[in-house]
Amino acid sequence: MLAKPKKKSRFGSCGKKHIPSFYYSLLLSYLYLPFRNPNNYEKLYILILAPQCMEANFSVWDVSVAKYHQYSIKYPMYQKTGKFLVKKAKIKKGMMVLDLACGTGITTKEILKSIGREGEIIALDSSEKMINICKSGIKATNVHFIRGSAEKLNKLVHRKIDVVICNAAFWQLVGNSEVLKGISSVLKLEGILVFNIPLQYYKSSKSNRVILSVFKTISEVAKKYGYCLKKKRSKKLIFNYDKVKSLLVKNKFKILSVTIFKIKRTPEDLFEFFKISIMNPLPYVPQKDRVKILNKALMKVKNKFKMIPTYWIVFIAKKYTN
Repeated sequence: MLAKPKKKSRFGSCGKKHIPSFYYSLLLSYLYLPFRNPNNYEKLYILILAPQCMEANFSVWDVSVAKYHQYSIKYPMYQKTGKFLVKKAKIKKGMMVLDLACGTGITTKEILKSIGREGEIIALDSSEKMINICKSGIKATNVHFIRGSAEKLNKLVHRKIDVVICNAAFWQLVGNSEVLKGISSVLKLEGILVFNIPLQYYKSSKSNRVILSVFKTISEVAKKYGYCLKKKRSKKLIFNYDKVKSLLVKNKFKILSVTIFKIKRTPEDLFEFFKISIMNPLPYVPQKDRVKILNKALMKVKNKFKMIPTYWIVFIAKKYTN
């Protein structure tokens, strides 16, 4: 049933059914959209999630874990970002490494290739189901699993760490000042922190016109079925170089390098990503309509693009003092 045009709600009103902006923002957070439509179609307003939505709400990720794990195995995005971070960290045999927000262990496995039998890994995640899958897929005795919140890191990890790697989660965590403070407390002097931020969360001159076109296509198809996506903008978790530097310096880090890492994805990859519950761009749309909308949007996108680029901003920082 269509919403009454004159009736306003916390989701706004445009005379059509609405998709709550909470879920809309989840989609945007992984699409790495630019901040303005290149064709001046409209300004893009983005609702940025508060960190507790992703980090503290364990059940949100628990619902998505099976599909997320299937996606991360079948499609290479998280494998490639994890491999790139491990390479940048220059991990040596015998090191103690913390995989912060380890998920189902994609990056943990990459780290394991570098540390040798003498090294150790602490794999930490807030989701119990994520940790359980991680455990089931990694039998090495030098990997230790901890289920807990990143903000309590200094209470969960009682050993000094050589390297902390955080793949595809840093921007969700550092809204809570205790997280960086905790990372600093467990790292050794001159220990290394390596993390990435998707372009959508990083304010720069870099833009991604292809992915904006993809999202516009989904929006247009959804409107034909009577669904309207509300757009908002918040600067709460938008980063730039100065903001990241300030956060790091405050917690005894200095930046060693910043790199842009580009990944090319197929349209099938991107739309399979949408089937993960937490990434679903149409969560309140009935399953029957949702399948039709995404299938039609996918066909349109495949006719336009063979590959879809996504970008990550990669930081390497060193702890310079105790």
